[in-house]
Amino acid sequence: MTRVALRARMRARLDADERGFTIIESVIAVTIIFASLTALAYTATVGFKTMAYSRERITGTGIANQIMEEVRGLAYTKITAGLSTADATFATDARILNCSGTYRFENCSTGETIISNTSATTTTWINPHMGTVAGSSTTNNIAFNWGVYVTNNNTSTSAYRVTVVVTWTSAVFPNAANSTSRVQSLFWSPSGCVSSSTHPFAAPCQAFFYGEANVPQAKVNIGGTINGLTFTTGFLAETATLATEQTEQTSQLSSSTTESGVSVTDATSTRTEGGVTATSTAADTDPALTASTYQDTGALTGSGGTVTSPSGGGTTQITFTAPASDTSRASAATAAGGTSVCPPPTDTAQTDSLPCSGGRVQQAGNLTSVLTLNGIVGTLGTANLATMANVANNPNKSFVNREAVSGQDGRV
Repeated sequence: MTRVALRARMRARLDADERGFTIIESVIAVTIIFASLTALAYTATVGFKTMAYSRERITGTGIANQIMEEVRGLAYTKITAGLSTADATFATDARILNCSGTYRFENCSTGETIISNTSATTTTWINPHMGTVAGSSTTNNIAFNWGVYVTNNNTSTSAYRVTVVVTWTSAVFPNAANSTSRVQSLFWSPSGCVSSSTHPFAAPCQAFFYGEANVPQAKVNIGGTINGLTFTTGFLAETATLATEQTEQTSQLSSSTTESGVSVTDATSTRTEGGVTATSTAADTDPALTASTYQDTGALTGSGGTVTSPSGGGTTQITFTAPASDTSRASAATAAGGTSVCPPPTDTAQTDSLPCSGGRVQQAGNLTSVLTLNGIVGTLGTANLATMANVANNPNKSFVNREAVSGQDGRV
């Protein structure tokens, strides 16, 4: 049978729909698949670029907001002084236009007047008023250029406007026209503030007071190696107390006391007695908070105790002991007087209806550390390593109080 006849017989056995794809059909199918993959690749590429550009904009806006927040913290006189014409970047800044002798921001017709002077006093973000945040991993390796502008058309009746402009050259869209972030804020400080040369514009127009009285916890630390023990460190800690006050539009006060305590650390664990519980009070006039306007702990008694290494004691051991029955009390009042007793008795209570906070804590006895050596080489007895003695009827105290002075700001 010839080859031609064989092929003819094989074809005769196939139905019309079993003869496969023609070359033209295969080419068309491959073309369609290729076009679809190309479209998907292009869409993904554009999406990735857009995401990268979005990250650039987020970074640029973050830098602009950070600069503005720091400008808001400047004294008001720093804002009203404006830019310095002696700043080397002033003359080269394309956004500052000399409009018939008057400097304006970006446009001679509609741009606001640039506030400027001949002073060369260095002021953060304002003089010099332009700079660059160098490219780094936190800025997507792109350098961001920033500029700060102070404008006001009428300094006697209008608020000062501060504009922060951040620009950059996009890594994904180098010719993008909108690689710019702008943040603006208005600044105004009415007459009556204590000092516009020190008072930030955003703060309330009144005096700010802060006071802190602190008796920190004194410690004696003991460490070393004792043959037969796994002891590493220990300490004796005296009493402590802290009182704070912050007064402006609202008053915030707090006070706390800490009893004396001891601690020991060895291969087993760290064990403490006393000194770990601080009693505290808080008072606040902020209407948005739920804090009370007066709080007092009342008279409290500490626990004290003894810790040893090893934990179960032994013929050779080191012992740390804190006295029991330390006494303490803390109080905080937004308006001291009457039943709002501050500072804690037996000190003289304030009756002026002004903020007050205070604490007192009396150590009840001596803090001691004793080493016993009766199980190493014979019976060696005991040795006092350290003692922190108490002074009877002489508690540690903290006291912060607001005092009003007629015709003046007063003090804390």
